[in-house]
Amino acid sequence: MDVSESLTAQAGLMNELVSHLLLPRLESAGLTMSTFEVLSAIRASEKGASQAAIARRMGVRPPTLSETVKVLVVRGFVNQTVSPDDSRSKHLTLTLRGHAALRKVLTELANAEVLMKEGISTEDLQTAIQVLKACNKTLAQMTNEATIK
Repeated sequence: MDVSESLTAQAGLMNELVSHLLLPRLESAGLTMSTFEVLSAIRASEKGASQAAIARRMGVRPPTLSETVKVLVVRGFVNQTVSPDDSRSKHLTLTLRGHAALRKVLTELANAEVLMKEGISTEDLQTAIQVLKACNKTLAQMTNEATIK
């Protein structure tokens, strides 16, 4: 099989193309790819998730996340509060500005997805989504097992 026909190659190409499409939209919202990822992780987490939980969710070490969080706090995208239960733990929430920036980028991305799916049957889209979900599940399990070892 030609390598370009592999699932991994196609997933990589799609990631590259989506990233390329996303960059100018991120810039117009005042974000970078890494700040977008942090905002997305905060939004997807429980309200007031700890900074350590966000780091685990993103697969990075807490000190690595700290610098990005500092920037996001200074720029008004994120609130960082000390946990009432543990003064060593910091909780992160999106500000109104953070929600607005994320919503702007996600709306533009959703619009691009509509165009991307033109000409593809509903059945083919459902099959593709099922395959990608199965691959993501397997990769998540492999990642968890590798982390445990």
